[in-house]
Amino acid sequence: ITPTDDAMMYELILYRVQGEQTLSGRIRTVERMLTSAPRGSMSNPLQSRLAAYLATAAREKGDRSMMLHWLKQASVLDPTNAQAAKLTYELLKEANASQSTVDLAMVRWLSAAPADAQLRLLVAQRCFETGLYRRAMPQYDIASKLSVGPLPPEAHQPSVMTPLALAHPPAALDLPPSLPPPPLEHMPLPAHPPLRPLAPRAPDAPAP
Repeated sequence: ITPTDDAMMYELILYRVQGEQTLSGRIRTVERMLTSAPRGSMSNPLQSRLAAYLATAAREKGDRSMMLHWLKQASVLDPTNAQAAKLTYELLKEANASQSTVDLAMVRWLSAAPADAQLRLLVAQRCFETGLYRRAMPQYDIASKLSVGPLPPEAHQPSVMTPLALAHPPAALDLPPSLPPPPLEHMPLPAHPPLRPLAPRAPDAPAP
């Protein structure tokens, strides 16, 4: 099989890695592929996806130093890597970073994954909690269109409460007070996800 693009190459590498019986073995295999590949044989986005795989695996293993190393590599190689952006957001949340820092990470994640319905809901909820009611509704609407199934009941809060919030002060709705003018208000949010062709999949493995 001769992979013709990054998506196929990535799937093929993961298929080969599954032969390793342990997480440590899979990490070593991907590290060896990534560090020993001839210069120019892998595109930056492909290297970034492999680095993000290693960062996620290192997190699962509990190796923080390795995780941070490969997360940094993934982010530098491809700033639009959605997996790396998500992991960065999760780590900042866990570390109790400032809310403005977490919000920025969330928006960067959204820029990398504009078609993620659950992420759109997260952004809608965050905008609503911050008092950015007019920004919450478009995110909820986009999430509704992107979702392949019905949204969870709690996801309907922004769509129900936002019109009321626009007509009444927060105190009248028994809502928590709005935060001071938040940085999130000034962060651009992608309005519509771009249409992208489906990535080719690696062929199924032959039956034993």
